[in-house]
Amino acid sequence: MLTPRVFRAAAVLVIAAWSLAAGDATRHADEVTGGRLVDAGHHAEGLQLLARVLVVYRRSGDRVGASRVAVKMSAASRALGRLDEAARQAQEAQAFAGTDPVLRLAALTQVGRVAAERGDLGAADAALREAAGLAERRGDALAEATALRALARVSDARGQRAEDFRVVVGKCSAAFVGRFADADDRAIEAAERHGEQSLRAVAGL
Repeated sequence: MLTPRVFRAAAVLVIAAWSLAAGDATRHADEVTGGRLVDAGHHAEGLQLLARVLVVYRRSGDRVGASRVAVKMSAASRALGRLDEAARQAQEAQAFAGTDPVLRLAALTQVGRVAAERGDLGAADAALREAAGLAERRGDALAEATALRALARVSDARGQRAEDFRVVVGKCSAAFVGRFADADDRAIEAAERHGEQSLRAVAGL
């Protein structure tokens, strides 16, 4: 038979487990809602909600959740023109990511984007090249294309030689349409037909 003392102890454990599960569900829901607000252009509202979630993730030692949320917060701050905040949040996301390749890829890409907007083109170039290389090794064509497109903008801003610029944008084009067998040929043909102007269009420059 359960003694009153054992029963109370078991009840406490059950309630604690339920509270933890409920807390996890609430944090997840808030993170999703905050991310959707940011994606919908409601950056200030999304940022406010995500900031509360980040505090909880930090306290609980959830590095995965913290890195994920910090990237979203950095994107929101960047959209609001708060570049110093965006840089700090992106760097925090990178620190929380550790060696996790998925989290590190997202954080590096965000670090590069923010650095580029702040005019730190050297840091942007380094972060985006690392992100593109990591995405390539993982076989993540979309993430690679995203990093390469941002890198093409940085290369253009730095006034790189046309040959170097063409290589970056050619890779960008190939990554975006990599599902087609003639992706590389298309990039090369575009360069030959229209020169650098067409490559700028491919990169969205």
